[in-house]
Amino acid sequence: MLTNTDTFIEAALAFKEFGRYTNYPVNSHPKSQYKMFWDEQKRRSLEGYHTGSDYIPGYYYFYLNFCPIYKLKYNEEDIKKHDRVVADRIFDFPSVWDGDYEFFHYLFTKTYWTIPRTI
Repeated sequence: MLTNTDTFIEAALAFKEFGRYTNYPVNSHPKSQYKMFWDEQKRRSLEGYHTGSDYIPGYYYFYLNFCPIYKLKYNEEDIKKHDRVVADRIFDFPSVWDGDYEFFHYLFTKTYWTIPRTI
């Protein structure tokens, strides 16, 4: 479904690498790079994000970049050694999954494209 998914999680990758989302100095001036970065993140989280022919809804963009979750990290050596599934719980950003994409796309279509019923 989605291709080149690293473009959707650039903010999360930056946070994992540097421990913060941006290296711009904190500045609330409307034309500062810091403020423009956060304005763009807000826009992507509300309107969604397009990269070429791919699109993800805003809720999904926010989930991928700003909502770390507990995940299981499987260790192949431990699985072979113990003959059972062994995993560690890690706190990390979510991975891009087609099922998550479909859920958030469904949520987006139901939130923004439903026709209100009159009583």
